[in-house]
Amino acid sequence: MINIPESHIDQYVEIFGKDVLKQMDILQEECAELIKALSKYKRSLGHYTTVDPIDNIIEEITHVAISSEIVARLLSITPDDIQKEINKKATKFNLKKGESKK
Repeated sequence: MINIPESHIDQYVEIFGKDVLKQMDILQEECAELIKALSKYKRSLGHYTTVDPIDNIIEEITHVAISSEIVARLLSITPDDIQKEINKKATKFNLKKGESKK
């Protein structure tokens, strides 16, 4: 779903550094901002708002994705490692490839 070019991740690491603890702090902050955006969306239901809460959610999901990629890289977590966890989750919920549960 989210495809972040490696060159972008390289540039982010160059800008923000390779200190994994600092990057974890940034990821935590981005996760908190996503939680806040989701809360604002829920509060806005049925109310007029001048800002589209979906835009804020998109922005924060993007920030979490980028920060997650940086932390994963710095911790030497590979795409295969993530795929294994996805497969474990699918197995847990008995999901079959190419089928959706309805």
